[in-house]
Amino acid sequence: MLPIGPAEPVRAPEPSALITSTSNQLVRWARGLKLRKNREAEGVFLVEGIRAVWEAIEQEAPIEKLLVAPDLLESDSATRLVETQERLGLPSKHLGAAAFRSLSERDQPTGLAAIVRTAFTTLGELVPSHESIFVALDRSSGPGNLGAIVRTADSVGPSGVVLMGDTADPYDPQAVRASMGSIFSVPLVRAGGLEEPLAWAASWGLQVVTTSARATSEHWAVRYRLPLLLVLGSESHGLSPEALERGELSVRIPMRGSASSLNLAVAAGVLLYEIRGQEAEAEEVRPGGGGTR
Repeated sequence: MLPIGPAEPVRAPEPSALITSTSNQLVRWARGLKLRKNREAEGVFLVEGIRAVWEAIEQEAPIEKLLVAPDLLESDSATRLVETQERLGLPSKHLGAAAFRSLSERDQPTGLAAIVRTAFTTLGELVPSHESIFVALDRSSGPGNLGAIVRTADSVGPSGVVLMGDTADPYDPQAVRASMGSIFSVPLVRAGGLEEPLAWAASWGLQVVTTSARATSEHWAVRYRLPLLLVLGSESHGLSPEALERGELSVRIPMRGSASSLNLAVAAGVLLYEIRGQEAEAEEVRPGGGGTR
């Protein structure tokens, strides 16, 4: 639940002066966060949309500032959200409609955005449980796919997503939008290459599963063992032969029609739900599990 107000009355903040110019320094700076080099230099990114900002607040993301366009913000609940956060001391700036549209990525912006600090974690901070499923992406170049994979990883249990090599930026506007707020609940790790994640996986006894169209085993014909690290290659090149050799299991998703491959995010979803589904089946057949399947 979102906080609806502090326990004790708090003096309302002074009204924020309305920024109307598209050339305003803050507006230009926020607009510049569309570029990866600026996001990495500043250590912040722009989150746009009522749901995304709502999720950022609920997950206690490191929000630095709200950007609000009162003329565009038609949602009463979002207006109350902004008022509550302002009373709680979260800085905000109010923008005119034209100024807000100039930094928006949407055809019909809803009038709410936030500047949020990037929050990468490290492999050393990830502590697997007996049911953890981690995803490692090797040189995945599509930010939309990356965001969708983060969202899918969140849906099966947000253990963590490891970004290996020259991978898309998870804080790219396309990735943030595709994650539908999951970017704030799934731990994200940067790794230079394959060695560090594999060493970490070995130290925790994780099963390493690789994926390849050339693998001999279909993804539903093997038994997975949790905790697990699922390693996915790039959309265009897949995993390197070296990476494939390092996996305990290598699996493929069979293609029955004329298509030769699946979108990376779709493939990740198929594999993650097969892995999680096998765990659920195993729970059902254990003593006291409530089933005999």
